[in-house]
Amino acid sequence: MGIKPIITITDGKVDVIKLVRGSKKAAAAVDEYISNCDIDLNMPFVCGYTGTDSKQMDEFMEKYGNAYFGNDIEELIVGTTVGSYAGPGAYALGFFVK
Repeated sequence: MGIKPIITITDGKVDVIKLVRGSKKAAAAVDEYISNCDIDLNMPFVCGYTGTDSKQMDEFMEKYGNAYFGNDIEELIVGTTVGSYAGPGAYALGFFVK
């Protein structure tokens, strides 16, 4: 079905903010969410991915993410516990808001 949940974790609470079909719509939904955040650029930010390669995350960062975070971002592999639920090809962004 290709349904992609857009999930946030705020103060330890997990929320699904949107469900979309397809990777392109998911990336656009994440971009829309981030554009409404007041990102604290003085705090660290990271991105992570599941699976064996970072292709989808890299594509997102090239198209959207670098506009918000610049090129100074740490890339991580998401661990097996979260990865087993998310499946391959998922990516995560971690940042602080003001």
